[in-house]
Parts: sequence; C-alpha cells; structure tokens
Amino acid sequence: MTPRSVYLQNAIRLAVGLAVARIIAGVLALTHGFWVLLATLSLMRTSAVASRAVLLQAFTGTIIGAIIAAVLLTLVGPETHVYAWLTPLLMLAAFAAGPLLGLGAAQAGFTLVVSVVFAQVAPANWELAEDRVFAVIIGGLVGALIGAAVWPRGGAGEVRRVAADCMRAGADEIVASAAYLTGTGPPPSTEPLTRLSTLFEYTYAQYRSEPAKPGPEPEWLVVLAVANRIAEYSRTLCVRYPATDPLPWPDFGVLLRADAQEVADAYREAAAAVAAGKAPSGYASAVRAQVAAQHLAVRFAEAPAAALRAFDGWGWIHRLVDELERVEQALTPAPPSGPEPVRTASLS
Repeated sequence: MTPRSVYLQNAIRLAVGLAVARIIAGVLALTHGFWVLLATLSLMRTSAVASRAVLLQAFTGTIIGAIIAAVLLTLVGPETHVYAWLTPLLMLAAFAAGPLLGLGAAQAGFTLVVSVVFAQVAPANWELAEDRVFAVIIGGLVGALIGAAVWPRGGAGEVRRVAADCMRAGADEIVASAAYLTGTGPPPSTEPLTRLSTLFEYTYAQYRSEPAKPGPEPEWLVVLAVANRIAEYSRTLCVRYPATDPLPWPDFGVLLRADAQEVADAYREAAAAVAAGKAPSGYASAVRAQVAAQHLAVRFAEAPAAALRAFDGWGWIHRLVDELERVEQALTPAPPSGPEPVRTASLS
C-alpha cells in the first residue's frame, strides 16, 4: 500500500476507468452498456504509450468483425439453430486468433462471437454489430484517456525512481553494517532494502511488458541484483557474527567506517544521477579506500576472531566498489557505433 507500487497504481487506474465508462454508458443509455466496460477492461494498458499502441488494432479489428457480423445477421436472420452451430466454431477461432494474429484479430473474433450469442437470445440485426463498434470505441477512448491521466508513464516511470531508492537504502545498509562489524552500532535492519527490492522486482516486470523506447535500454536487473546482494550479505554478516565488540584496534575501526561511508556516499551520488535521468559514471573509480589488507595481517596473531571479522568487512567494502562499477556500466548507454574508417591502399 504505497503510491510507488505499480500494483496499486494499476488498481486505481482500472477502477477510475471502469467508473468513468459506467457513467458514460448510463448517461448515453446504451443498449449494451456493459460492452463499454468490457472494452475499457480489455484495452486499458499500464501506460499511455501502450494504450495508444493497441487502440488502432482494436478499432480496426472490431470494425472488420462488425462488418462480417452484420452480413451474417442479415443473411441468416432469425434462424437461431445456425447461430447455435456457429458459436463453438467461432469461439474456437476467436480464442486462437488472439495469440496467433494479435489484438486486432482477437477483437474481430470476439465481435463475431457476441453477435451470434446475442442473436440466439433475442432477435438481432445488423444494428447489433453497430452497437458493438460504438461501445468498443467509447470504451477504448475512456481507457486511453484514463491511462494518459493516471500515472501515464507506467512501469517506465517508476523503475528509475525505485532503482534510485534501492541504491540509497543500500548505502544506509553499508554504513550500518560497517558500524556493526566494528562494534560501534546495532545490527543493521535489512527490511527497508528488502521491501524496496520487492517493489523494484514488480516494477521491472511491468516495465518489461510495456513498449520499449528506441535505442539501448538500461539493464535494471543489475541494480536489482546488487541491491539483493547487499541485503543478503548484510544478513550473512549478522548471522556469522551474532555479537560484536569494538575492535582491539580503534584506528582500524575508524578507517573501516570511513571507507564504508565513502562507498555509501558514492552509491548515493549515483542514485541521485539515476533519479535525475542521467547515466551514473565515475563514482566507483573516485572511491579511495584507505584500509589495506596488510594492516590486518600484522595484527592477526593478536586477536584472530576480531581480525577475521575485520577482514570480512574489508572484503565486503571492496566488493561493493566493484558492484557499483557494474551498476554504472549497466546504466550507461553504449556509445553508438559509427561507420568504420575508410581504409586506403598504400602506394609504396
């Protein structure tokens, strides 16, 4: 239950669309008003771009199906037994046409099906097909307008925002984990990062279902994988070290926390770039970790358990720099490949 959830956005979008469609159908006193709601339900998409892409197909298919239905109703007339034989055949064809030939064929087949079904319930003529076309046009337009007014960017608009939120939460996790490993803070809570990662996963799934923009797409899955690994390894550290005391070497603890803060700041700066619609670049290479492994190697004999705990923190922080570099590479579009240089033959 958050405005950033694509599930909640889709539910609100659909509820508003159906409510508007119901009002319009009632005001116009349409004979088959539920067709308007059905068209809104079937044609509404999660973004304005996706809605526009399906409208032309749906309208074209419905008009073609209505023309065929009008001819069929005119020729067969009141012979209901003909419609009874045709119904299962047309249903089979309509259900197969959608996956095989696309939305236009599905709408054409469904228009034929509802026409022959209604012709068995009450006398029908070509005007039934006309009502179907009118209802689909109204319902489709309602779906398109509501889709353009209620979170019109869909998953593409949310995926960048939630990716930046995940990176900020990961930065907080890094600082808290370093404080815990050095014995100066409580165990870190992975709940905020885990919750954001779940939202990110749902948002990414919807983003992949929407029409893609031309050009290279950011590899958002890399950001999701990095966020999951930060939370997972933070939990692993807490399990591995259920209780932590301050390190015997305060200077090393200060350096380790300073490195963690520097890495976290790099994640936050990269997150700010992502949220602003820019490609994050150069933040990982700017990190200058002060802790070196040899600082611990000479002190291992003094306190092996504390040294191993500090080694874990040191290794994780350096790994996080590599993870940030992967994120930068995944979200930075590759430069366009230009034409190959013309090679000239040498005269010598």
